[in-house]
Amino acid sequence: SPVRRYKSGIDGLALLVGARRELRPTDGAAYLIFCLALRCGLRRKEIDTLLWSSVDLDARVLNVEPNAYYDLKSRDSDAPVDLPEDFIRELQEFRNVADSEFVVPSSRPPRPFRSSGDYRCSPIFKDLLDWLRSKGVSSSKPLHELRKEAGSLVSAEYGVHEASRFLRHADIRVTASYYLDTKTRVVVAFGQEPKEQKNGAGAEAKQLQQEL
Repeated sequence: SPVRRYKSGIDGLALLVGARRELRPTDGAAYLIFCLALRCGLRRKEIDTLLWSSVDLDARVLNVEPNAYYDLKSRDSDAPVDLPEDFIRELQEFRNVADSEFVVPSSRPPRPFRSSGDYRCSPIFKDLLDWLRSKGVSSSKPLHELRKEAGSLVSAEYGVHEASRFLRHADIRVTASYYLDTKTRVVVAFGQEPKEQKNGAGAEAKQLQQEL
C-alpha cells in the first residue's frame, strides 16, 4: 500500500503563541500537554503518565522512561529529550505549584498499567483537541499531528537523523516515510552552484527552540 506521508498544515510557532496567550492562563494542564507534544515530541500515553521524577531541570532534559504506570512502546523510546530554555522556566513554575507526582495534573486516578484507550488526562486531551480544531488543525489525530510537526521542524533544521533521534524511532525509515514533511527543497540551477531553498521552516524551528 502507498506510504501516507505527512503533509504539514500547521504553523507551529503561531500555535505556540496562541497557546501561550489563550491556554496557559486558563488551562495550564492543556498547555502542558500541548508543549510536551509539539516541543518534546511525546506520545499521548507518554504525556499521560509522565512523572516529575523523570524531568531533570538542572540537566535540562526530560527522560522518557518506563514507570509504574506505563511500559514504553519500544526499547528505543527510552531516551532523554533536550528541553528548550524557555520551556524549562515554564516547567519550573508548574513544578513549584504541583501537588501530584504527574507532570500533567488530573482529577482522575492513574489507569491500570496495561490499560489502553482511556487515560487519566482524557478530559484535558479533549479540551486541547477542541482548541486545536478551533485553530484549524483538521487531522483526525491532532495531538499526534503535533508530534509529527515537531519531527518535521527538527528535520528541517538538523536533518532526518536528528529528527529520528528526537522522535525516538527504532528505524529511521519510519521517520522519513511517515513523520516528515519536506520543509526544505534542493534545486539544481544550471549555470550556478546548486542552491538550497528553504520555505521558512528552518527559521520556525529555531524560534521554537530558542523561544520567541
